[in-house]
Amino acid sequence: MPKRIVLKIWKSLQEPKVITLLQTVLYALIALAGVGIIAWPPSSLENVTGSVLSVVWGSFALLGGLLGMFATPTGKWFLERPGVYLCGTAVVFYLGTLSYLQAVSSGNRLVQMSFVAIAGIALAIRFERIRAFDYEPGK
Repeated sequence: MPKRIVLKIWKSLQEPKVITLLQTVLYALIALAGVGIIAWPPSSLENVTGSVLSVVWGSFALLGGLLGMFATPTGKWFLERPGVYLCGTAVVFYLGTLSYLQAVSSGNRLVQMSFVAIAGIALAIRFERIRAFDYEPGK
């Protein structure tokens, strides 16, 4: 029974299926990060931004990740685009905060900044691929 469900889900994914699955996992990880930011904000960042902005930042990541996670497998790109905007805003916020900390405090944040920038580039690539359509062509 579970194998049949997994196969049905796999067949329903848009092509290329592996890319769709990886993009969905990316959004799920961003949503998970949003939960972590809201529930257990990183203290070094919360000291800079404050509690309220940490919740706002986490909410952008959580809502954007959830939107993308549910829109990507179905090819409903009109729903995914706002998810990309929200996730991108969370990434820019994080990168900006890390840049500020790099400039004003001791320690090295360049590795974190690089990986956050990589996430931002992945979101920009996805946005570029889906921006012209509301749905996956053929759906």
